[in-house]
Amino acid sequence: MARLNCSQALRAIGEDLEERGIKAFDINCAEDYYTVQGGYQAPPNPMPLSLSYSMEDIRHLDREHREKRDQVSDGRDFLKLSLILRSIAGYIGRKKGRLLRISNNAATGTNAMFRIEYTNTDNERVVDERPVSAIYDICVSQYKLRGSALPTAGRYGSGAASLFWERER
Repeated sequence: MARLNCSQALRAIGEDLEERGIKAFDINCAEDYYTVQGGYQAPPNPMPLSLSYSMEDIRHLDREHREKRDQVSDGRDFLKLSLILRSIAGYIGRKKGRLLRISNNAATGTNAMFRIEYTNTDNERVVDERPVSAIYDICVSQYKLRGSALPTAGRYGSGAASLFWERER
């Protein structure tokens, strides 16, 4: 059976979290499994739900959601958790890093933040905290790297990140 890369695995996990209505999350990435602490309220909030995903679980989720993914998108996909997670993993992969953890439950005052932890090529642990607007920019750049034209860039612009955050509240 083909092994899914980190981007594919996180997209499948993100689709599962979307279906469950999870808004706050802390995802830990290991070699062959992922764990999620999640919550139903917008971050920062308590996260009472614990989930574990084996590679077999992730392959199953990926197959289950493939048909939905193949349907035509209207451009708002950048606001979906599954594509945000996929883009973050792709961004770290391009840096030749290994993703360790992603959390959206870190906030400084009223500013929404994503906390991304990974090891770089020197095997040093890097903690990268980014506002939601910077995450949107990562999503756009990853989309462009996959060879697709951005259909609605003018309509959503970089302000779309705040739409994701507000929609999730």
